[in-house]
Amino acid sequence: MIEAVPLDGVGKVLLVANVVLSLVLVALPWLYYPYLPEVIPTHFGLNGKPDAWAPKEEATYLFIILSVALPLANVVIALITAFRFALVVRYPYLVNLPAFTYLISSDRFTPRDRGIYVNRMFRVVLVIGVLLGAYLISLEYATLHSMVVGVYPPALIVCDVVVPLVITLVAIYLYWGLYMEVKGRVAG
Repeated sequence: MIEAVPLDGVGKVLLVANVVLSLVLVALPWLYYPYLPEVIPTHFGLNGKPDAWAPKEEATYLFIILSVALPLANVVIALITAFRFALVVRYPYLVNLPAFTYLISSDRFTPRDRGIYVNRMFRVVLVIGVLLGAYLISLEYATLHSMVVGVYPPALIVCDVVVPLVITLVAIYLYWGLYMEVKGRVAG
């Protein structure tokens, strides 16, 4: 049994941040639209120079896709966090962390303790969402700004690879730390 414990202050802030980042991801393309030239670059080579162009009107389709696809991850993260206890209790196979779920089912945890650890697990999900949202906003901003000025900074091409790797490493580190804490409590 797991007690449905409300998110703590940090969790609530992270949840709101995910929603705000989603809204920024939706709004940013539309804020930039009036500043785009009549013919915009649609692809940039490794040197940062545009190598494909399209009329501004065709960018409307790109903006619709950006406005839906990019914030989707943050919306999904916010939704699964809102329904975290239903997921863990009714559909545990959807939360594919069997070792964590097994460990918190130990007799050493009260139902409230289990709820607190479920919240902490989803707080990690929210941190990942905030990092991902911030990364996507920077990527979206860089792309839109590059369409206006006509050059994509080559240094950002490296960031396009490095930042997702860092987000992945942060996620592994946070999940590992939580797992080790729970494991230590069960053993100890």
